Amino acid sequence: MASPSASPFPFLSLPPELRNEVYFHLLHFTKPIHSDRAGNREFCHRPRKSSNAGCALIRTCKIIAVEATSVLYRSNKFRFSNRTYPYFDIGIYTFLRSIGPDNRAMIRHLTIEILYADVFSIEGEEHLECNTVRWARQFLKAMELLQQSHGLEIFEINVKPLLTKKGGEDEYNRLFSDRTAKGIQEMSKIKGLRGFAILEWKDEWLEKLGRKRKDEATAARDTIQWLRKEMTAPKAEAVSAKLSASNQQRATTEQKPQFSPEMHDQVHRM
Repeated sequence: MASPSASPFPFLSLPPELRNEVYFHLLHFTKPIHSDRAGNREFCHRPRKSSNAGCALIRTCKIIAVEATSVLYRSNKFRFSNRTYPYFDIGIYTFLRSIGPDNRAMIRHLTIEILYADVFSIEGEEHLECNTVRWARQFLKAMELLQQSHGLEIFEINVKPLLTKKGGEDEYNRLFSDRTAKGIQEMSKIKGLRGFAILEWKDEWLEKLGRKRKDEATAARDTIQWLRKEMTAPKAEAVSAKLSASNQQRATTEQKPQFSPEMHDQVHRM
C-alpha cells in the first residue's frame, strides 16, 4: 500500500520575522553583487556565490517573490564597473531599468567603478571616444533613475585613473570634461544619503594629471566636498510652487564651489 505523500511545509504560516531570516540566509551575500554588461548581451546579474535555492524560492509564488526580493535588494551591496572589454559599459543603467522602480527604491548600497585610461585606445582614439560617450550617456541616465530611488543610503564612486605615456594630459582633459561636469550636476540631485564617498581620489594623481594643475586639483577637492554636502542633505519636501528660473540659477551659483575659470566654463556650457 503506497504511503501518503507528505504535505507541503506551510512556509507562509511562519511569522514574518522567521521568513525574513530564511530569505536573508539564502539571498544575502557577504561580498558585493557585481553587475556588468558582457558585450551587447543583456544584463548579467552574477553574485559572488550562486544561490539556486534563493532563486527557486522567489519563483514559488507572488507573495514570497515580493518578500524575498525586498531582502535581496535591501541587504546586499551592488557594484558596477566599466572594465568589461571591449565595450566598457558601466552596466548600471541597464540594471536599474530592468529591475523596475519598486526594486530600485529598495537598493541601499551602491558602488560604481570608473576607470579612466587612454590605454583603452587599442583600436585607436576614435574607438575610445565612442566608448566614452556611450557609457557617459548611460551614467547620466542611471543618475536620473537614482534620483527617484529614495531608499539609497550609501553611494560610492571608485575613480581609478591610469596615467600613461602621454604624461596625463589627455587623461586630464577627459577627467575634467563637459561630460564629467554634467555627471556631477546629475549626481548632486540625489538626496538623503547617509554616506557618499569617492574612493581612490587622491591628491597625488590629481596633481600628476597636469603636473602644474594644482588649482584644478583644489577645485576637484572642493567639488567632492560640495557634492557630499548636496547628496547627504535631507530630501526636499514637496512644495506648492517652484522657484523661478532666475532664482534657481542664482541658488545653484551660490551653492557651487569656486571652480577655476576653465572648469567653471565647462560646467556652464552645457
